[in-house]
Amino acid sequence: MKPFLAFISLFIIVLNVYSQKNWQEYSEETIVMGTTFEVKAISSTFDSAYTSVKMAINEARRIDTLLSHHLSNSETSLINNYASQHPVIVSREVINLIQRTKKISDITHGAFDISFAVMSRFWHFNSQMKELPNPDSVAYYKKLINYKDILINSDSCTVRFRQPGMKIGFGGIGQGYAAECCRKIMQKYGIRCGYVNVSGDIRFWGIRPDGKLWRVALVSPDNTKDVIAWLDLTDAAVVTSGDYEQYVMIGGKRYTHIFDPRTGYPADGMRSVAIISPDTEVADGLSTGTFVLGEKDGLALINTLKNINCVIVTNDNRIITSDKLKINFTPVKNIDLFNKKH
Repeated sequence: MKPFLAFISLFIIVLNVYSQKNWQEYSEETIVMGTTFEVKAISSTFDSAYTSVKMAINEARRIDTLLSHHLSNSETSLINNYASQHPVIVSREVINLIQRTKKISDITHGAFDISFAVMSRFWHFNSQMKELPNPDSVAYYKKLINYKDILINSDSCTVRFRQPGMKIGFGGIGQGYAAECCRKIMQKYGIRCGYVNVSGDIRFWGIRPDGKLWRVALVSPDNTKDVIAWLDLTDAAVVTSGDYEQYVMIGGKRYTHIFDPRTGYPADGMRSVAIISPDTEVADGLSTGTFVLGEKDGLALINTLKNINCVIVTNDNRIITSDKLKINFTPVKNIDLFNKKH
């Protein structure tokens, strides 16, 4: 097999060619939550499309002020600074989000865990990182990773940590949550067709004006003109986690930004996981959890979940899909596209 697939990513593009007759669209791209945020609305009037996109972007910025650990007054920062000392009062919105993250942690047997954030003090995934953290330090702080030690009181809307020194981070699910909130805002404004694209993770809804489904292409990161596969879908999200997104090379080995909470080290074993789900938040959490679980356990998990599918690229260059997924593959010269083993 050509080495190409050793560097494959499930980079997602949207093929959205349709008739413009009697339809108006507005799209905008900006930076929110530290990443590229693109919103598109297709409507019968330009005003409704424009207004809905602006409101969606404002919603994403609002969510960032709640969840960003970079902002000293965000609810995440308040939790991290004080929840080891006493219960911290936060919004019902954040309480509900944390409760949902804990459900995904249960489903993935701890492979997804927002308390992994305590390890961010060691891993920076930039050019300044030249060596691995001290193993004794990793072992010490790994003991602080346990989503079950994030104690929630729904009645009083408080969060407390069972262990001093714990921290949480929404990097593995916050963007998916924001995409869902943006979609709801736009539908509230009457937008029956559109998408929210957060750095390649996309939530679609509605049928295109030409009556066709949205087409999502999986393409080569080396040449985006090479489409290796595509999906036709609507009312669904496609979210990808991969080791090509952020990583460092140390001692000839690649260390990805996707952590295995069970070891305290970056996950190892797969190149990419794309989750297809009706909910972007769920897809976001499961893409991380499935990547950490690895090929066998990750695929087995997705095959048990209703209305959720996946496309996996393994370290040995196999492309594997969940049992229920119907996907279209296209021939690309000199590339063995598909080797389905499950």
